[in-house]
Amino acid sequence: MPRQARNTIITNYSHVIVQGIEKNYIFRERYFKNLYLNLLKTNMMEPNIELLGYCVMDNHTHMILYLDDINNSKAIGKFMQKVNTCFAVKYNKINNRVGFVFRNRYYLQPIMSERQLYNCLVYIHKNPIKANIVPKYEDYEFSSYKEFIGKRYLITDRGVKLIFGSNKDYLETFEEIHRIKNIEDIKDVKETIDEKI
Repeated sequence: MPRQARNTIITNYSHVIVQGIEKNYIFRERYFKNLYLNLLKTNMMEPNIELLGYCVMDNHTHMILYLDDINNSKAIGKFMQKVNTCFAVKYNKINNRVGFVFRNRYYLQPIMSERQLYNCLVYIHKNPIKANIVPKYEDYEFSSYKEFIGKRYLITDRGVKLIFGSNKDYLETFEEIHRIKNIEDIKDVKETIDEKI
């Protein structure tokens, strides 16, 4: 049975999640986390998409993507297909296995306000703390938190500007939103993500 087409994208900003099939720990090893990040970097050549935030956990990855032209709704699908297919091929080859690696293509949640964008960024960066992997945001190597406060790899000046309106005077706001304890707009993925979105 063919896959159902995604509905029209209604906002430039989206929270995107990919998860291992049967919640498998497909990113458990450092090599696979780095592989996924490198594939994101390689495929960011897609001129229509900007990566604004990310966190690669052991069995799932969160991203915030910005789509320049919401009328080109296929751009996110093409981007995610390239990244996930390349990862799956390599993962299967290394692990001497066949079959699906990801639970679904991806989940997509529209981000409809600046507040929701800030909360989503904090939610993503908070994943390793919530999972008791690290005590502080900056201790986790595979999230974009460290890029906002230090050396950039995937997050660009343009990406920072798309979130904060400036790529120069944003650190105070960035640090302030990460001190917020109560995240209201973004709940656990299984509570809010509708696969039909």
